[in-house]
Amino acid sequence: MGNYTLYDAGTGSGASDVFFTVIDWKTIAFGPLQQLKRILNVRRGEEENLLENQTMMTLIDEANGDAMLWGVLDSAHTGGAIGQLVPGVASFPQSQGLIRNMKDLLIVVRVSSDIELELQAASGSKEEAILLSQLLQAAVLLQSYQTSTVNPSLAQMLNNVSIAANGNSLDVSFILTNAQLINLIEHNTFTGNM
Repeated sequence: MGNYTLYDAGTGSGASDVFFTVIDWKTIAFGPLQQLKRILNVRRGEEENLLENQTMMTLIDEANGDAMLWGVLDSAHTGGAIGQLVPGVASFPQSQGLIRNMKDLLIVVRVSSDIELELQAASGSKEEAILLSQLLQAAVLLQSYQTSTVNPSLAQMLNNVSIAANGNSLDVSFILTNAQLINLIEHNTFTGNM
């Protein structure tokens, strides 16, 4: 690709295979083929550099601090992440357009004696943030009810989720204790086999 040679380091079984290339004498880039091509396109000036995206850099500055883990997603990936983090929200037909209009998402995870997760998602408008917060609250409440007998630890955690509209922003947060995390693992919550 241009002046770079991409080497296949995977099994040859699909798009998730890992490739790598030597950028310079001290830098190697690796990852799935499409993402690696994007890195090279940014390096050649053919795609936008993250450092030039003021919205994303503001979110990165906000997240970068005392968090153990943080992530920033652009509008193309925010809707999918919200759908995965709160799966029940997709069951409301009104949510589809609202989720598509989301601008960006900031995810922050802090760990001390407990695990604290915070999400901030920018909506298209104040009204959309309010409506989406109500739909998310309904989805979380429904999920809590559905899992209360099968996985009480998950239901308890869901009952402690805080969801609020703050201007154009949608704020979601919860705290998970070590005991709750162990119970969630024992119930195979993260594998989908509740």
